[in-house]
Amino acid sequence: MRHASVPDLINTLQEREDCVVHPSSGQPRLPPGVSIPEEPQQYFDLCGGLELFLDAEYPSTVYGPASFVQAHLVLLAPLTLSEIESNIPRSEPSWNWHLIADAGTQNESVVVHVDGPHAGRCYSGFWETYPQDSPVLARSFATFLHALVMDEGQTHWEELFGKAMN
Repeated sequence: MRHASVPDLINTLQEREDCVVHPSSGQPRLPPGVSIPEEPQQYFDLCGGLELFLDAEYPSTVYGPASFVQAHLVLLAPLTLSEIESNIPRSEPSWNWHLIADAGTQNESVVVHVDGPHAGRCYSGFWETYPQDSPVLARSFATFLHALVMDEGQTHWEELFGKAMN
């Protein structure tokens, strides 16, 4: 099934009373030489974050640019950067993962690959298994956002994206 574009999804959410579309606050700051994929770039141009389906069983948040940070620093806390670097070589692709969303708690985050051949893919950022066991949830940010919007907070992410990737 073809997914809707990021602008179309944002427009749909702006019309809903159970969703909050925050005004755009610009693009996230990334380290030099790291570029943000096109779909998240569109997202940040159009809004500064989303609060989705606030009254549903499974509300979620898609972050604004201030929370779009390298995932290790949050999901592996309280480890220091030195401790993280001693356990995860800089050559690991997960160093290119940034936080993009959560399912109501930081324990259930979604990360997006920002650079390289897998740019735009969204992965599970569940704190107990991150980053060793972080399955692909969606092959693009628009596909991820589309699934959330179509589900309207009725299904837990694990089940929703387990179905989507099978």
